Amino acid sequence: MVLGCHRSGTSAVARALNLLGLGLPKHLVGSGKGNDLGHWEPAAIVRFNERLLESLDRSWFDPKPLPGGWRENLAEQQAEAIALWQAERAAGTATVFKDPRLSRLAPFWRDVLPAAPLAVIVCRNPFEVAASLNGRNGFDSRHGFLLWESYMLEAEAGTRGLRRMLVHYHDLLQRPLAVVEKLAAFAGSSNDVAAAAVSIDGAQPHHHEALEDFFENPKVPGPVKDIYRALLAPDALDNAGLFDRFMAEHQERWQALSPGSGPSPQALKRPETFFGRSQRALAGNQPELAVTEARRAMELDPKQAAYLAQLGKALAASGDADKAIEAFRDAATLAPGDSQLAYQLLKFLLSSGRPDEALAEARRAAKGFALDDRILLLCASAMIDGKVAGEAIMAIVQAMGLAGPSPEALLMMAAAVRLKGHGAAAAGHARQAWQLAVTQGRPDLQLQAGWLLYKYGDAAQAETVFRSLLAHPAHAIEAQMALDSLLRHAASRQAPAGEPI
Repeated sequence: MVLGCHRSGTSAVARALNLLGLGLPKHLVGSGKGNDLGHWEPAAIVRFNERLLESLDRSWFDPKPLPGGWRENLAEQQAEAIALWQAERAAGTATVFKDPRLSRLAPFWRDVLPAAPLAVIVCRNPFEVAASLNGRNGFDSRHGFLLWESYMLEAEAGTRGLRRMLVHYHDLLQRPLAVVEKLAAFAGSSNDVAAAAVSIDGAQPHHHEALEDFFENPKVPGPVKDIYRALLAPDALDNAGLFDRFMAEHQERWQALSPGSGPSPQALKRPETFFGRSQRALAGNQPELAVTEARRAMELDPKQAAYLAQLGKALAASGDADKAIEAFRDAATLAPGDSQLAYQLLKFLLSSGRPDEALAEARRAAKGFALDDRILLLCASAMIDGKVAGEAIMAIVQAMGLAGPSPEALLMMAAAVRLKGHGAAAAGHARQAWQLAVTQGRPDLQLQAGWLLYKYGDAAQAETVFRSLLAHPAHAIEAQMALDSLLRHAASRQAPAGEPI
């Protein structure tokens, strides 16, 4: 486990451990602002950790201690975490498990991991951390110092009893080979010490503060100076009594600063806090609360397209279609190149029964987002509703050129070709869709293909499709109803009434 506050050098340590021969999780977070080479973090577990913090009314940027008893009643989350770890861990070797959130959630993960992990705690000058957080996230220095203090105290407390090592970021930069050799000895892996050192050598921090200047800086709170001074001691991790005192004083200050279990004043200044609350309210079927929280996020950052899109989703769930469409349109205007926003707007127009508006939006989107197969298929659906078969076929062909044939694309192609009056060709596409749906184990799409086959004149094949689904537990009733309808109407060759097309 690689722990430490954000912007402290945990990514550099994780990469060095990987070059020493330790494995990485299978699906990593990509590069980003301030981490051009990558974060070396398991993307799915990072999302899980953030959801876990949100369930506790916290977030990665909230420095307030976690609520008392936070580890109680987490059986469901533990089961999910075990499955995630099994899916992400490297096979046949130790895995580098890096996420700054582990500093706060180490006790939870110690219960989840199959064996006691080794812990590497990375410590950076708090002034540099605060300056880096200001540059990347716009946090003021007080927020940055509070965040560093919480992460370091909780990382120390949460790793007690484990084999652990403290790495100072300034040592890593100034003496990379010496620090990497110590990491290799600690981890029991020395695959390529030189390469691991080279991965760090030459890197320079964006913000640097000399130690003597740090301890004389009046802007740095006294408790932060005390904790950092203690961490600089050679035997820092052996001084449990001192860190117990720091933790007690830390919690006492927070009781005065922010009583109760809710978020900190710092978190309540961030729109992300209310955005997350709106998402949770919507997931919990509380659309009115979701609208309120989305509006609070927008008050703090009215130019963020994601917050407007969230407001659109919440308004749609609350039944206010006109305002939802307005919010989606405003979001798309703020981010004209964002295919996801265009997708959300088009999807809502279709579901709201606005075919003319959906067709207009589809025509615009098909020209602007040609590299997104999902939105191309959604455009095709709107075009089929609008009876413009030629444009629909072009969009479907583009989508299949990007992502290959899919049952959904082939079903749409069948409908579009049928619009042009080619019943036999439409049935052929429906047969292809059915065969692919069988291969992919999609009984819902098999059922749709069966209806289309009958509607387009291939009753024998449709009967085969419906009979094949009679043994499927989730779709047997629908298949039997479809089969009964087919048999009743087969003599007159009428399309079955009420087919879900």
